[in-house]
Amino acid sequence: SEMLKDKDLSFIKVLISGGDKLAEKTEKEINEFLIKHNAPNKVYKGYGLTEGLAAITFSTDNANDLSTIGIPLPGNNIKIVKPGTSEELGYNQEGEICISGPTIMRGYRDNSMETKKVLRLHEDGKIWLHTDDLGYMDENGEYTGFDLELAEEVCKINGWELVKQPIAWDNKDNELNSGSIDCIWNGFTINGREDEYEW
Repeated sequence: SEMLKDKDLSFIKVLISGGDKLAEKTEKEINEFLIKHNAPNKVYKGYGLTEGLAAITFSTDNANDLSTIGIPLPGNNIKIVKPGTSEELGYNQEGEICISGPTIMRGYRDNSMETKKVLRLHEDGKIWLHTDDLGYMDENGEYTGFDLELAEEVCKINGWELVKQPIAWDNKDNELNSGSIDCIWNGFTINGREDEYEW
């Protein structure tokens, strides 16, 4: 940025990215910029979701590799399982991110069927939140992965161009029908309203 090109950023205590995956190229550029301008830290990343009461993982100075989402915050346990199961996977094996700890929700209000799908009792006797997000843990105990990575992989395999853009949800049918978008990749909670949609 022209505004910051000659600025000393040593006053910045922490710069945090969350809500979506931070592209590796962007992360490198931010970190290079911060170092060049005397900032004391690289950009920190985290992972969280509403069902887990916001942040579940966070980077630290010792756990902040490129494209990772850090390590579990105190009290949280994370494991990667083979999707659709409770079978824990090893290092660098991509699977579903599951969370157990005091901050996970008790359930979806008035929707026990959906609650049973995502909150499951595992062999260890703990209730685990199945997030549907994909990721893996590396040998350092750092986690990586978000649902958008799955969308990127599906597009790569099929030779499609992925364009990530927000849309007005109330106008999605018009956008699909007009051809201004071809597909919607979105998490979807079954709660009855989908009965009105045409599939």
